[in-house]
Formats: sequence, C-alpha cells, structure tokens
Amino acid sequence: PSFLKKKEGSPPAPPDIRTTADDLIESTRSMALAAQPSSVVAVASSAGSPIDRCDENLIWFVHGLTGDRESTWMHRYGTSTLDLMRAHYPTARIIAYGYDANVVGLWKNASGEGLRGHGKALAYAISNSRSSEAKRPIFFIAHSLGGLVTEQALLVSLEPNEPRLRSIAACIAGIIFMGTPHSGSYLATWGYTLARLLDRFWRTNKDILSVLKQKSEVLKGVEEVFQRQLTADGALSHVKIFCFYETIAVDAVGFVVPEESATILPYSNCGIDANHMDMTKFTSSNDAGFISIRGVLDDWIKQITEQASQETDAQSKNSA
Repeated sequence: PSFLKKKEGSPPAPPDIRTTADDLIESTRSMALAAQPSSVVAVASSAGSPIDRCDENLIWFVHGLTGDRESTWMHRYGTSTLDLMRAHYPTARIIAYGYDANVVGLWKNASGEGLRGHGKALAYAISNSRSSEAKRPIFFIAHSLGGLVTEQALLVSLEPNEPRLRSIAACIAGIIFMGTPHSGSYLATWGYTLARLLDRFWRTNKDILSVLKQKSEVLKGVEEVFQRQLTADGALSHVKIFCFYETIAVDAVGFVVPEESATILPYSNCGIDANHMDMTKFTSSNDAGFISIRGVLDDWIKQITEQASQETDAQSKNSA
C-alpha cells in the first residue's frame, strides 16, 4: 500500500516527535495490518557461532497489540531498532518474536485463552531456540501488551505440568518493559483506553471494543501473579526489571499507559520522549531513547559478566 512507502525526496531522518492526530494516523496504520499470525524470526546472530555459546546473550523483542515483529521497531525513516541493537551487540542473538496481535485473537473466550496461548507459544519458542543445557542469559525488550505476553510466558514456564520449560526461568536475566501497564487498578480499565485508541485510528468494530473492555480483568490477574513471583520468595526474584514510560500523550486519547501504571516499584524507570506508538522507534544509535535502553542492557550485561567471573574464580580456588 502507498502509505507504507517512503515518499520520494524525503529529508534525512531528523529527531522528531509526532503529536497531531493526522501524523499519528499515518504512523500507526502499518501496525493495524498485523492481524495475520506471524512466527518467530531470528534477526541476527554472530556469524559462525554455535547457537548456545554461554558467552553470548539472547535478546528477545516482543511487540504489543496491533503491532508486528517489524513495524513496531521500525522508524518511519527506515531505521530499525533491531539493526541498531545488532550493531551494538555483534555477538548477541537478536530475536524479534511475532504473534497474532489483533484484538479478537487475544481474547477468544471468557477464560482469556488468547493471552495465555500467546504466552505459552512464546515460552516454547524460547525453549526451541536453545538446548536444554544452555545457560546463556536471556533478555526481553517488550512493548505495551507484549510485556504481559512475556510475563505470561514466564508464568507458564513455572507450571509443574510443563517440565520442558522449567529451565527457562533460571536463565531470564532481565526484562525491559516499554509502555507496559502494571498497575492492577489501571489494568482493570485499560481496555477502555485501548478502545478509544483503536476506535480513534482504526474505527474498530463496536463489538470488538466491548470485548476488549471486559477482558481487561484477565490482564490484571496475570500482572498480579507475575509481580508476586518477582518478590524475594518468588521463582523470578533474580530477574532484573527496568520500565520505560511514554512522556507524550496521543491526541484525543491521552496517555495510553501513564507513568504511574508503566512503572513497578521499587524497580528503576525512565521516560522516553515519545508517544506510546513511537517510543520503540529511533532515528539512529545517537537517539536519546536508544541510548537509554542500551545503557540499561550494558549495565546488566556488565553485572552478569562480573558475577560469572567471580563464580569461576571461586570454583577454581575450591578445586585447587
């Protein structure tokens, strides 16, 4: 379609923030096309390296509602966040995960099987990307509802009837949430905000909007269980968390996920100078938003590397 093509004679990509309704409609239409299922895609890995080398990191990107594995991370000037990440971490394996992110697919019935199904599929995709003995750290960068899909995947991996997935949790090193709703009280009504957003830009069927509003309670339940697992006694207490939130409201909708919902206390958080849809897209590696995300990952990887080195030294001393 013509609206997905870059206009001829477009100027070089300057840092820009779109706040008007017309610009937002143009910038989000490509996301609305992601109604068909999409599979996992390994975007990049170091050439010639074994898939399970322990000194390499796995970085999974998980998109949100109405997004897809490419457009969610693609700036309108053609710069891909995935490519920027690959350039900064040449030995890491970067994976963009895709799933059917349309509204109907997420809530197929009253039990919320749509969200659970996506989480389970992600958990098995993670398992299939690594051998059962692999110890390489796994990081997630998840946008919007993709954060809840990621949480659901980790919860599924902890279930006793999923023995093949049990080794995943121990390898999860950190999760960067981008505009993911975490507040229970806000999650209960988040469907209304999403309904306004979808109806504003995509003229979504009224019956679909009604379903979206009602099933927000499912999201609230997933979030509450996940946060309990992050506590000191939980199975995910070792997982590092960082939350980014949008600082620019969407015209006629407001903040899709406000700061108070996009953050989890006591974990660190920071704003990205963009609206909900654009906070995952960057003009270059010098973009302030990308530098912020990269900085979080750099810090985590440094901590993990130092810890691994200390453990190796301790083992060497004990065996001497």
